[in-house]
Amino acid sequence: MGQNKYKNKKNKLLTGFTLVEMLVVLAIISLLSSIVFVGVQGFKAKARDSRRISDLNQIRLALIMYNTAYNSWIETNTDDRCDAGSGGGGNGWFNFDYSGAPISMAQCLINAGILSTEIIDPSGGIRAPSLYFYMKYTCSESGQRVTYIYARLEGGGTGDLWTSTCCASCDTSYGMNYYVKVQ
Repeated sequence: MGQNKYKNKKNKLLTGFTLVEMLVVLAIISLLSSIVFVGVQGFKAKARDSRRISDLNQIRLALIMYNTAYNSWIETNTDDRCDAGSGGGGNGWFNFDYSGAPISMAQCLINAGILSTEIIDPSGGIRAPSLYFYMKYTCSESGQRVTYIYARLEGGGTGDLWTSTCCASCDTSYGMNYYVKVQ
Protein backbone atom coordinates (compact mmCIF):
# COMPACT_ATOMS: atom_id res chain seq x y z
CA MET A 1 0.00 0.00 0.00
CA GLY A 2 1.45 3.25 -1.00
CA GLN A 3 0.32 6.77 -1.16
CA ASN A 4 -1.35 7.77 -4.39
CA LYS A 5 -0.31 11.05 -5.91
CA TYR A 6 -2.75 13.12 -7.89
CA LYS A 7 -3.35 16.75 -8.76
CA ASN A 8 -6.38 18.79 -7.96
CA LYS A 9 -7.96 21.48 -10.19
CA LYS A 10 -5.34 24.04 -9.17
CA ASN A 11 -2.51 21.64 -10.16
CA LYS A 12 -1.35 21.16 -6.58
CA LEU A 13 0.15 17.73 -5.88
CA LEU A 14 -1.92 15.85 -3.24
CA THR A 15 -1.15 12.52 -1.58
CA GLY A 16 -3.44 10.09 0.29
CA PHE A 17 -4.80 6.56 0.67
CA THR A 18 -7.52 5.11 -1.51
CA LEU A 19 -10.83 4.03 -0.06
CA VAL A 20 -10.02 0.36 -0.72
CA GLU A 21 -6.75 0.63 1.22
CA MET A 22 -8.55 2.21 4.17
CA LEU A 23 -11.22 -0.54 4.17
CA VAL A 24 -8.54 -3.25 4.12
CA VAL A 25 -6.82 -1.67 7.14
CA LEU A 26 -10.14 -1.43 9.01
CA ALA A 27 -10.93 -5.10 8.25
CA ILE A 28 -7.53 -6.21 9.58
CA ILE A 29 -7.93 -4.14 12.76
CA SER A 30 -11.43 -5.52 13.42
CA LEU A 31 -10.22 -9.11 12.85
CA LEU A 32 -7.34 -8.66 15.30
CA SER A 33 -9.56 -7.03 17.92
CA SER A 34 -12.09 -9.89 17.72
CA ILE A 35 -9.28 -12.43 18.27
CA VAL A 36 -8.09 -10.50 21.33
CA PHE A 37 -11.66 -10.22 22.66
CA VAL A 38 -12.19 -14.00 22.45
CA GLY A 39 -8.87 -14.60 24.23
CA VAL A 40 -9.78 -12.21 27.03
CA GLN A 41 -13.14 -13.95 27.53
CA GLY A 42 -11.31 -17.27 27.94
CA PHE A 43 -9.05 -15.75 30.59
CA LYS A 44 -12.07 -14.35 32.44
CA ALA A 45 -13.77 -17.77 32.47
CA LYS A 46 -10.60 -19.38 33.85
CA ALA A 47 -10.39 -16.69 36.53
CA ARG A 48 -14.04 -17.30 37.56
CA ASP A 49 -13.38 -21.07 37.69
CA SER A 50 -10.31 -20.49 39.90
CA ARG A 51 -12.44 -18.40 42.23
CA ARG A 52 -15.13 -21.12 42.32
CA ILE A 53 -12.54 -23.73 43.33
CA SER A 54 -11.19 -21.37 46.00
CA ASP A 55 -14.73 -20.65 47.24
CA LEU A 56 -15.49 -24.37 47.57
CA ASN A 57 -12.35 -24.81 49.65
CA GLN A 58 -13.40 -21.90 51.90
CA ILE A 59 -16.88 -23.39 52.28
CA ARG A 60 -15.31 -26.79 53.04
CA LEU A 61 -13.18 -25.30 55.81
CA ALA A 62 -16.17 -23.38 57.20
CA LEU A 63 -18.27 -26.55 57.31
CA ILE A 64 -15.47 -28.43 59.08
CA MET A 65 -15.19 -25.63 61.66
CA TYR A 66 -18.99 -25.63 62.11
CA ASN A 67 -19.02 -29.41 62.57
CA THR A 68 -16.18 -29.20 65.09
CA ALA A 69 -18.07 -26.56 67.09
CA TYR A 70 -21.62 -27.97 66.85
CA ASN A 71 -21.22 -31.62 65.77
CA SER A 72 -23.41 -31.05 62.71
CA TRP A 73 -23.07 -30.62 58.95
CA ILE A 74 -26.18 -28.37 59.00
CA GLU A 75 -28.57 -31.32 58.75
CA THR A 76 -32.17 -31.97 59.78
CA ASN A 77 -32.65 -33.15 63.37
CA THR A 78 -28.96 -32.77 64.21
CA ASP A 79 -28.78 -29.03 64.57
CA ASP A 80 -31.38 -26.88 66.32
CA ARG A 81 -29.38 -23.70 65.61
CA CYS A 82 -29.75 -23.79 61.87
CA ASP A 83 -32.65 -25.18 59.87
CA ALA A 84 -31.16 -24.24 56.51
CA GLY A 85 -31.31 -25.66 53.01
CA SER A 86 -34.13 -27.40 51.22
CA GLY A 87 -36.94 -27.97 53.72
CA GLY A 88 -34.51 -27.13 56.53
CA GLY A 89 -32.61 -30.34 55.80
CA GLY A 90 -29.21 -28.83 55.10
CA ASN A 91 -29.04 -29.92 51.46
CA GLY A 92 -29.47 -27.88 48.28
CA TRP A 93 -28.39 -24.43 47.16
CA PHE A 94 -25.81 -22.98 49.51
CA ASN A 95 -26.89 -19.32 49.32
CA PHE A 96 -30.63 -19.60 48.79
CA ASP A 97 -33.26 -18.95 51.48
CA TYR A 98 -35.80 -21.72 50.91
CA SER A 99 -39.43 -21.06 51.81
CA GLY A 100 -39.35 -23.97 54.28
CA ALA A 101 -36.14 -22.83 55.96
CA PRO A 102 -35.59 -19.63 57.92
CA ILE A 103 -32.08 -18.93 56.53
CA SER A 104 -29.59 -20.07 53.91
CA MET A 105 -26.71 -22.40 54.76
CA ALA A 106 -24.30 -19.51 54.10
CA GLN A 107 -26.21 -17.31 56.57
CA CYS A 108 -26.12 -20.12 59.13
CA LEU A 109 -22.30 -20.12 58.94
CA ILE A 110 -22.25 -16.31 59.24
CA ASN A 111 -24.55 -16.38 62.28
CA ALA A 112 -22.28 -18.97 63.91
CA GLY A 113 -19.32 -16.62 63.44
CA ILE A 114 -17.54 -19.01 61.07
CA LEU A 115 -17.85 -16.84 57.93
CA SER A 116 -17.64 -13.07 57.96
CA THR A 117 -19.42 -12.58 54.62
CA GLU A 118 -21.49 -14.69 52.28
CA ILE A 119 -19.58 -16.65 49.65
CA ILE A 120 -21.39 -16.29 46.31
CA ASP A 121 -20.48 -17.62 42.87
CA PRO A 122 -18.61 -14.97 40.79
CA SER A 123 -21.57 -14.86 38.37
CA GLY A 124 -23.84 -13.79 41.25
CA GLY A 125 -26.02 -16.89 40.87
CA ILE A 126 -27.46 -18.40 44.05
CA ARG A 127 -29.83 -21.05 42.65
CA ALA A 128 -31.29 -22.49 39.44
CA PRO A 129 -32.14 -21.34 36.81
CA SER A 130 -28.79 -19.55 37.01
CA LEU A 131 -26.12 -21.76 35.46
CA TYR A 132 -23.56 -21.10 38.18
CA PHE A 133 -24.12 -21.49 41.93
CA TYR A 134 -22.94 -23.63 44.85
CA MET A 135 -24.69 -26.66 46.33
CA LYS A 136 -24.18 -28.75 49.47
CA TYR A 137 -25.35 -32.32 49.86
CA THR A 138 -24.93 -34.68 52.82
CA CYS A 139 -25.72 -38.34 52.27
CA SER A 140 -24.80 -41.85 53.32
CA GLU A 141 -21.98 -43.80 51.67
CA SER A 142 -21.10 -47.26 52.98
CA GLY A 143 -22.95 -46.50 56.22
CA GLN A 144 -21.04 -43.22 56.80
CA ARG A 145 -22.43 -39.66 56.57
CA VAL A 146 -20.53 -37.79 53.85
CA THR A 147 -20.85 -34.14 52.83
CA TYR A 148 -20.06 -32.76 49.37
CA ILE A 149 -20.10 -29.22 48.00
CA TYR A 150 -20.57 -28.69 44.29
CA ALA A 151 -19.96 -26.05 41.64
CA ARG A 152 -20.28 -25.82 37.89
CA LEU A 153 -17.06 -24.78 36.20
CA GLU A 154 -17.16 -23.01 32.85
CA GLY A 155 -14.09 -24.89 31.66
CA GLY A 156 -15.53 -28.26 32.64
CA GLY A 157 -14.76 -30.38 35.65
CA THR A 158 -12.90 -33.57 36.20
CA GLY A 159 -13.52 -36.58 33.94
CA ASP A 160 -15.49 -39.41 35.55
CA LEU A 161 -16.68 -37.26 38.40
CA TRP A 162 -19.97 -38.82 39.41
CA THR A 163 -18.91 -42.39 40.09
CA SER A 164 -17.76 -41.48 43.59
CA THR A 165 -20.53 -39.19 44.87
CA CYS A 166 -23.94 -40.02 46.27
CA CYS A 167 -25.79 -37.16 44.54
CA ALA A 168 -26.16 -38.10 40.90
CA SER A 169 -29.04 -35.61 40.57
CA CYS A 170 -26.61 -32.78 41.37
CA ASP A 171 -25.03 -33.57 37.99
CA THR A 172 -28.07 -34.59 35.95
CA SER A 173 -30.53 -31.96 37.18
CA TYR A 174 -28.22 -29.03 37.92
CA GLY A 175 -25.18 -29.56 35.67
CA MET A 176 -22.58 -29.58 38.43
CA ASN A 177 -19.20 -30.74 37.15
CA TYR A 178 -16.87 -30.15 40.11
CA TYR A 179 -17.10 -31.20 43.74
CA VAL A 180 -15.13 -31.15 46.97
CA LYS A 181 -15.61 -33.82 49.61
CA VAL A 182 -15.83 -32.09 53.00
CA GLN A 183 -14.65 -34.83 55.38
